[in-house]
Amino acid sequence: MKVSLWRVSFAVGLVLILVGTLSFAFAAEKEKLPPLQALIAPRIDLRGLEKPVVIGISFGNMFLGQQAEFLGMKAAAQIFGGEDKIKFEIAVADNDAQKQNEQISMLISKGIDVLLIFAVDNVAILKGIAEATKAGIPVIVWDRYVESKDLYFASVLDSFADGYLAGQYMKSLIPNDGKERVILNLVGALNDINAVERRDGFEAGIAGAPNIKIVRMPTDWNAEKALQSTKDALKKYPDLWGIYLASDFMTDAVLTALREAGKLHKVGEPGHVVLVLQDGAYPGYKAVLEGWADAVVSLPLFAEGAMALQAALIAAKANYWTFPGILFTHENIAQHADEIWGTYFAEE
Repeated sequence: MKVSLWRVSFAVGLVLILVGTLSFAFAAEKEKLPPLQALIAPRIDLRGLEKPVVIGISFGNMFLGQQAEFLGMKAAAQIFGGEDKIKFEIAVADNDAQKQNEQISMLISKGIDVLLIFAVDNVAILKGIAEATKAGIPVIVWDRYVESKDLYFASVLDSFADGYLAGQYMKSLIPNDGKERVILNLVGALNDINAVERRDGFEAGIAGAPNIKIVRMPTDWNAEKALQSTKDALKKYPDLWGIYLASDFMTDAVLTALREAGKLHKVGEPGHVVLVLQDGAYPGYKAVLEGWADAVVSLPLFAEGAMALQAALIAAKANYWTFPGILFTHENIAQHADEIWGTYFAEE
């Protein structure tokens, strides 16, 4: 990953400052720290740029998750000046790795300043990344991490942590009564690092649960395969206890398989098959809301897209960050006291 010397120096200095600060903070037994909502993300100031930033975006496929991430990017772009400051050049590869590399060549030819990539294939995309880097264009990947020395930045999901969270939750539901329970892990496409990390994270999270048998079955991010895999698992394991679904856009396929097997019951009802979902797509939200599924790990896709855009603007030589204030009134200031820095130094 190429990073300029001043960025490295700044980062090292910041780390040293933070280490010193944290050492002091944790030395105090009852140190009060601000809540997450008080840690406001900075804005990028574009006043120093002479012309709009042209951002090339290579979408693997415009499925709903990528659309949500792009909404986050566009919302952030409005904050930073809208179309007067930021232009998008977009290409959609339709899940075709070769087509994606060809489209990257096309985006480069249009004179983009920065390239954002949602990779179809983590290995095939290295060709496109290398071409952009050779052309002097900073490359940022988002959602799916790609292992490449040429990356400027990555704004990606923590899929292992997401899977781990789902596994921990399912583990909390398992009674310790000595009975074996079979759990189906419906795995996504193995050329997608997110699928691999969700699989492994889930199994790490549920590890140590008493008397469980985990069965992996493929989906390849395909609803029909998810349907068939669930049917096969139910046929082989008629007493299937739980299912982890790596992406909830396939929820209806899993519910159909359960219904056809006479196994579809709501949470709390006898015979309910525990179902924990991943993503936060509407089918998953609906299934949890209606009680067919137990829980969903919802992804912060709007924020991920917005931060990918901020990284792109920094790569395009934006001058500095700004930190806007928040207006509080006499009607709401008491409820937001922890977000106001002065309260941490109030005299008792």
